[in-house]
Amino acid sequence: MRKTPKEITESYDGNEQRQWLFEASIPELHEFIQRVSTHPYSTNYQLARTALEVRISEAAERSSQRMERQTTELISLTRGLLWWTKAIVALTVGLLLLTAALLFYTFTSYQDVHAQIQRDAPKHRQGTNSAAVAPTRPLP
Repeated sequence: MRKTPKEITESYDGNEQRQWLFEASIPELHEFIQRVSTHPYSTNYQLARTALEVRISEAAERSSQRMERQTTELISLTRGLLWWTKAIVALTVGLLLLTAALLFYTFTSYQDVHAQIQRDAPKHRQGTNSAAVAPTRPLP
């Protein structure tokens, strides 16, 4: 079973302490440093400080690698979004052109129908068959 920081500081086996320092986590190293003598020339204190700095550097390296992977993925996703945005803009422009064409076609059709009605209107007003028009009666 792995020893706790308290147990390892009470141990007098230097090799066991060094091996423990190589395998200890950051919180364990913090506790170990608080328990050992803080004399500047204390070997255990210096080794623990060095081991702690190494663990912190390793954790920072893992964090930076994870951030680099996520940044690369984010760049890839952004490029995909850019492509979709360009496609949507192109479709929007196409829809705008088709709408303008439809409005133009509707307007010209309206003008043609209106002109046709204007030409046919005098024929309907004159009426050639007087029996076709029924007299209006007042409603009771």
